[in-house]
Amino acid sequence: MELPHDILTGRVKAAAGAAWWTLLIMVILLTLSWLGVLFITSHRPEWASQLWGGGKIDWDQVHVMYLWFFGAMKMILWIVFILAVWLSIWGCKLRRLGR
Repeated sequence: MELPHDILTGRVKAAAGAAWWTLLIMVILLTLSWLGVLFITSHRPEWASQLWGGGKIDWDQVHVMYLWFFGAMKMILWIVFILAVWLSIWGCKLRRLGR
């Protein structure tokens, strides 16, 4: 029979692994979207301007929106990173206590 301490340790380790995978996926998606932004803002296609409000938004406003978006996403990345580190450390300490 498995002890409750072992069950908790396994769940914390699984949560830490899920947090690290989430962080990795978020970094990959954020990098790909940043490369897309670089491509779009360097070429400034007309269809993108039409997509963002029918030409009512100029490219300076688009840059500000991207700045806010990437700033918010980086703050979320930091939160996920801190959570992943905390869960990893907690899982290691639980494993040591169970020995």
